Amino acid sequence: MWLATKHPDRILLWHHGKIIRWYTLPGVPVMLAGADFSQTSSSPANGVVVLVSSPDAIPGTADTVMQVSRKSDSWHKLPLTWTIPSTNLPFMAGATGVDWVSSRYVLLTLWDSGLQQVAIAKFNLVTGRAKILPHSNFRPQLLRAQPPRFPLAATKMQNLIVVGQGYGLAFYFRSSLMWNRFIK
Repeated sequence: MWLATKHPDRILLWHHGKIIRWYTLPGVPVMLAGADFSQTSSSPANGVVVLVSSPDAIPGTADTVMQVSRKSDSWHKLPLTWTIPSTNLPFMAGATGVDWVSSRYVLLTLWDSGLQQVAIAKFNLVTGRAKILPHSNFRPQLLRAQPPRFPLAATKMQNLIVVGQGYGLAFYFRSSLMWNRFIK
């Protein structure tokens, strides 16, 4: 089993108790890491996706997606300005959560501190392109002094996307066809 542990600026990948890869990103905090576990195996099929916050990022968010596998890695800079498809409104946001939905795509939660809104984006790990999914933006009720962290859990097997523990928000799709329409 692979583990991704986060230190302020360190990524460490393990496999069966042995260090596979080690990264140090001086002065660049690693915000979140998530492994892609295939349905048939207990090891990640595609490695680990890491959200990294550069000095240019919106405070408290990540602006870079890094995919780390056993043999290679790739970096993709996220845009700071997005467009919400259903309204065409500008959305200035950084990533705060990530989860895999296929070998090529991950979902990201984006936080816009000006609008006080969250949106879900689909990110293509091959092309580095991302877009906000239609009708996925919402305004959470944050408790006083609560950081705007929105972990994301997506599972195609149950047609379910849950955003933010404790926020009570879930997208449930009655069929795989509805899931595929939302993700596309």
